[in-house]
Amino acid sequence: MFLCGDVLKYARATATHTLFHSSHPDHSTVAWLNPDVSIAKTINDRISQWTHLDLETAEQLQVSNYGVGGHYEPHFDFHGERRNKDLPDGDRLATFMLYLSDVAEGGATAFPRLGTRSFPARGDAAFWVNLVDEGVGNPITLHGACPVLAGSKWVANKWIHEAGNDGFHEIAEAYLDLSLGE
Repeated sequence: MFLCGDVLKYARATATHTLFHSSHPDHSTVAWLNPDVSIAKTINDRISQWTHLDLETAEQLQVSNYGVGGHYEPHFDFHGERRNKDLPDGDRLATFMLYLSDVAEGGATAFPRLGTRSFPARGDAAFWVNLVDEGVGNPITLHGACPVLAGSKWVANKWIHEAGNDGFHEIAEAYLDLSLGE
């Protein structure tokens, strides 16, 4: 378990005050937690300790709530060809997803090219590296949120950018080679 108890409850409560309906047709509500808010600091510090990545240029913690039917179509978190080559902080190097709630039924995060899913469990987290080979998007990171069939899904995402994380591409590639048996 990555985080537990009061931290998870407080993150949801803090986000609830600023949730708005997403313009994306995924049936979710979204809020961004200012990094100066104490709960965001706590979570960001824990993410940094766990990943050994610099979060200085990471995006704000995004908290999403999916009700019944809520889902997100398969997509990549990296910008790749779509990105503006002049992004000062680089592309989204890695994604850290924290499950803030259990889900009664459904709501898994599916990775179709890997043939696996991460099932939401309150306090657990998923982490993946979006970029390899000096900033090239990793096609195996295609993922999507399966529909919530019963209950509600709360999740917090942290997108960590390349800036300040020099050398991480090589570490990520070595890890992928080991984990994929190459």
